[in-house]
Order: sequence, then C-alpha cells, then structure tokens
Amino acid sequence: VHSFVEPYATLFAFISKRPNEKRFMTIHGTYATYPNHASSITKPMLVWLFARAVKNIDAVIAVSNATREAFEHDMRLMNLPLPKMEVIHVGVILGSSQREDVPEVPFTILSVGGVKPRKGILEIIRGLGEFKKKFTDQFEYRIVGAAEGTDSYMQNLKRAIQEEGLTRQVSFLGKIEGDLLQGEYARAHVLALLPRLSGKDREGFGIVYLEANAYDVPTLGALGTVSEEAIVGGKSGLLVDADNPTAVADGFNTIYKKGIPTGGPRAWAEDHAWSRIVSEYERLYLGNLSKES
Repeated sequence: VHSFVEPYATLFAFISKRPNEKRFMTIHGTYATYPNHASSITKPMLVWLFARAVKNIDAVIAVSNATREAFEHDMRLMNLPLPKMEVIHVGVILGSSQREDVPEVPFTILSVGGVKPRKGILEIIRGLGEFKKKFTDQFEYRIVGAAEGTDSYMQNLKRAIQEEGLTRQVSFLGKIEGDLLQGEYARAHVLALLPRLSGKDREGFGIVYLEANAYDVPTLGALGTVSEEAIVGGKSGLLVDADNPTAVADGFNTIYKKGIPTGGPRAWAEDHAWSRIVSEYERLYLGNLSKES
C-alpha cells in the first residue's frame, strides 16, 4: 500500500497491518511532516497519529535529498524515530514536446507555479531590473500561476515591477493548464524558479524545471536550494545566488547571449522520464517484498 499524498498516510494509524503487507509513503515538500502545520490545539493529536502511521511504514520515499533532510530534521523536533528512507526523484511526461521556431526577440522568461514567496518571483523581478539596466530591455517575463492567498505578496511584486521599470515586460497569466501551458513552455527561452524557504513552506523538487527541459528549454535556479538537484549547471540550466540581483541578471544574460548547449536540457528530462522513475519504485517494492515481514 503506497500513500503518495502525505496526510492520507494517517490512515495507516487506524488500519491493522496484514501479514506480508508492505507500506510506503512518498513525501514532497511543505507537508512532508504535516503535523507541524497544525494549530497548537490539534498538533499533539496529529503527532501521535503520525507517529503510529510512520511506525508501520516500511519506507518513506522523498522526492529530493533536500526533502529528506527537512523531514529528518522535523522528525527529530517531534522526538520521533526515523523510518527507513529512500530518495526517488519525480518523473516527467515527455511526449513529443515539440518547440516552435522561437524568435530571438523578445527574450522570453517563464515562471510556472503558485505566486507565492517560496517560488522566488520577487527575486526574479529584482534580477530582471538589473538585466534591463545592464544588458537589454528586449525581453518579456511571463508568470503562470494563481495568487494563492498571497495578496500582500502580490502587492510587493507590483511595487517591485514599478520600481524596476518593468511594467511593459512583466505579465501575470493566471493559472493555465493543458495545451495553453504547453504552449508557454514551447515559446520560452528560459524557465526561472528561485526557491527559498518561506516560514514552513518549502519546495520539494521543482517539477517545472523538468517540464521545461522536456522542450529543451534551459532553466535558472537558486544555489543552496533543491534547484541543485533539479538542475545540472551548464547542461540543463544555470544556478545563481538568488539574493544577488546582479548574479541573477548575469545568469539570464549568459542564457540570453550564449544559451545552453542544444539537447542538454532534453537529455536531463529524459533521465527523469516516468518509465525510469517507475523502475526505481519497482526496485523498491521488490526489494521489500523479498524480505520477511
């Protein structure tokens, strides 16, 4: 039995484990240790249930080493024993992923995901302000994603756009899916996501990096974050200091002027094709089934 949505694993606390049954849980990011997000009133009960559930799990699978480390840290804070851990990255659906003949101008930067602090949108905007001053104003920044209860953050973004003189370059497209989203990937020159901790919120892996790479679109991520697992510097994209607008601008300019070798991003996405990820899960299942309960 495998729970791929963390809170659902609580059910393991109520269901007796049958002979030879194996149980697994995949953890992604923010809700890897969901009791930590509960109120002080409900947290003790949730910690107790979580402990009972995890006790009967044969392995916890983290989608990144960063998620694994954060999970182990939180388990220690809750004074809970660590379960057996594995790391298996997320997979990406490759499909044909055909790119359009993308014109060089305007240079198109894309971000995909909820408009919230941990996505690093503000840092990208500050970096693009420097990019405009130092290199060119012939670019557009297209932001795909809903503002999820982050009105104050949205106001901060709009203020930064005004301050950096980017009102002509920045567009908020809202939440889009399907062919419309695939079209945005296909027309982009770079996908930018600069993850950062925001309270208890954290990025688990960054599937959007791979989704862009599937179109052979390079990516820009943040040093010292989960981006280091999702991006191979110089092959699938670049890593920069997200807190340094000049470094962010230089990263964009490197991709703008030199690019990333054609085929590199696509090859990295192929390394994460679901067929390969499924084989990792099969290895995990078979390895545990061969053991005595």
